Amino acid sequence: MSGGSLTGVGEVIVSDLFVWEAGTIEDEKGAKIKVEKDFQLSTAGTKVLKRQLIMNGNATWVSTGMDISIDGRLTISEAASLRVIGHDFTLDATSYGRGILDNYGVFDVEMPFGAFHVDVEFNNYGSFVITSGDVKLTEKSDIRGILKFRDFSSTIHVMDGKHTIRPHSSSEDRLGKLKVENGFAEAIDCDWQEVMVAGNADVNMKYVSFTKPVIKSLSMEDGKTTVTSLSGSKIRLKNIVNDGGNIVLVNPVIATNVTMRGGVLETQNKMEIVGQFNWMAGTLRGGHLGQAQIVSNNELILIGSRDKILEDETFVVASAGSWKCAGDILMKRSTFVVRPTSNLLITGAGSIEDSEGTNVVWIKGSMELTSHTSLTLNTRFINDGIVTVSDGVY
Repeated sequence: MSGGSLTGVGEVIVSDLFVWEAGTIEDEKGAKIKVEKDFQLSTAGTKVLKRQLIMNGNATWVSTGMDISIDGRLTISEAASLRVIGHDFTLDATSYGRGILDNYGVFDVEMPFGAFHVDVEFNNYGSFVITSGDVKLTEKSDIRGILKFRDFSSTIHVMDGKHTIRPHSSSEDRLGKLKVENGFAEAIDCDWQEVMVAGNADVNMKYVSFTKPVIKSLSMEDGKTTVTSLSGSKIRLKNIVNDGGNIVLVNPVIATNVTMRGGVLETQNKMEIVGQFNWMAGTLRGGHLGQAQIVSNNELILIGSRDKILEDETFVVASAGSWKCAGDILMKRSTFVVRPTSNLLITGAGSIEDSEGTNVVWIKGSMELTSHTSLTLNTRFINDGIVTVSDGVY
């Protein structure tokens, strides 16, 4: 088929080779077209699908910027497989409506020099394999079945729309990367290499069957990410970097390394930091549940001239901490504690401010002010440990 249109009232069955170079496949009263064997597409030519096309055979498409406009439904049946290789393959909706891609078989995307652009609704109930390259989603998707990454640097981009990613429970392969730049995405029982959130994005990361959920890397430029374990298991986050988004941690969390350069980190339970915690700016919020607590068990570094806010939170220095004062900490209904055997070393000039007269700085271990240090405490201060002032101002 190299042009024109293919239409008809009844069902069309192609029993052997079907080559689609260009043209429109029309719809007549819900009639379907079934391709039973080899289905070939050429890169050149405009292709429009306005009826349901069902693939029952095996096909390989080589794309150098190929585009199919869909106002109907493209279905990969349970017995079929489709492999798309090359770069920049696009499925987009026509101006008349929204198209749909359903996969019940095996769908393998290999885009070493580009991306697979899915600008239609995408439903995966079979096996979706990302061999290389990126996948970009803009409309709506429901990715269940098997999701497999052969290249862990490959990324699923959520550009807009509403998307659910929930691989089959028997598929516990490590996944690649997820980047949500806009819209809503819910990822359930996913073992991502990295999660990146930006723009006006809303991300829910849920763990239902995982007994030891791990997030290897979470970086926020903007938007909101909520992390929940419905089984009640403690969540492990290896690296968190927040430059301006809102992170909500519902369950108890063990974090390795945390960097706050802005935004909000809300803990609704206990968060234990076993690596380095760099607090440069932003808000640490407790979530108003009365049990929120951040415990820094390793190196705590407070640095930077931008202000920091501690709100409805108990912050515990449980190891060595250093505060290179260049800005203020504003406390709102919070407690800042230095545990016994722990030490907070303060240099520079800064202050801890009390917004409502209900905040406490409580030294149970030791606090040391080095030479040429100026610290102003406008909060209630309790010293049950040791405070050392070395030629500073307190």
